[in-house]
Amino acid sequence: MGESEEHVHMVSSEVNAFTFFPAPDSEEDDREKSVVSRFSYKVPRSTHQKNSTADLTPKVDEDGDLEVVRPNNTGEEKNLYITHSTLTSLELVGQQVWRGALFLADYLLYLGQQIKDEIVLELGAGVGLTSIAAAMVTKKVYATDVDRGEILKMIKSNVEENKEHINGEVIVNELDFFTKEWKESLKQILPEVTTIIAADLVYHNTLTDAFVDTLKDLMTSGKDKQAFIALERRCVFTLEDMETVAPCYDYFRKSLDALVDSTIEGWNMELIEIKENFPQYFCYEKVRELVILKITSRKC
Repeated sequence: MGESEEHVHMVSSEVNAFTFFPAPDSEEDDREKSVVSRFSYKVPRSTHQKNSTADLTPKVDEDGDLEVVRPNNTGEEKNLYITHSTLTSLELVGQQVWRGALFLADYLLYLGQQIKDEIVLELGAGVGLTSIAAAMVTKKVYATDVDRGEILKMIKSNVEENKEHINGEVIVNELDFFTKEWKESLKQILPEVTTIIAADLVYHNTLTDAFVDTLKDLMTSGKDKQAFIALERRCVFTLEDMETVAPCYDYFRKSLDALVDSTIEGWNMELIEIKENFPQYFCYEKVRELVILKITSRKC
């Protein structure tokens, strides 16, 4: 790198896939090369046995004692094969897989039949893993992200590669938080959206401002909606505070609180943190810093 060239800070997520190999169109010497990784998951019983006719009649053994049938939350193991990057510049982190995406995927699979009729819009879909999981249990998913780098191409490729896992429909579209001039194709689908999802979009305050602004526009138009936002509370030690803090998360949470508390004519909004101890279906390191926030908007 010449002295006049600007240094580009490279980052890598902490998600370790069990197997990976170079994507067919990647270059071995590319610092932002793509790989294909296998992400294993256990199929929730409520998903792959939703039409099950299992006999649930109480039974007794030969001594006349009631036989206790213990429920099993998961079924067979399956694999998603996801093309993604392992190392990128900060502006292309969406090309990587982050824990928040897997955490939110777990929660959507857990909800299962509760969201089967939802029309889902994912903001910042990245490589599409969470959109694919959403499409396992809902009837339609719009996977959106900024048209930068290989992001939209990766989503389309991953949806096609994993179509056998998908029960609903996945449609890929561009949505940039930093512009209000959305494409006509995007405007046309917004009125039918009932659920918004987003995962791991916190890494600087300018992006947070743009995301919250976009979320406000989406949540206060069309139908009543719910939004599920997953993120990891990343902590750092600062000399200024002399303690471990999570400034990006704190700013994000305060911004969402301000949105919900604001007066938006004709709408009521609420925010809660999901506290349920739901099952883990995907295989990854589920750390305690992972959080899911739920926002609802209702016409009043």
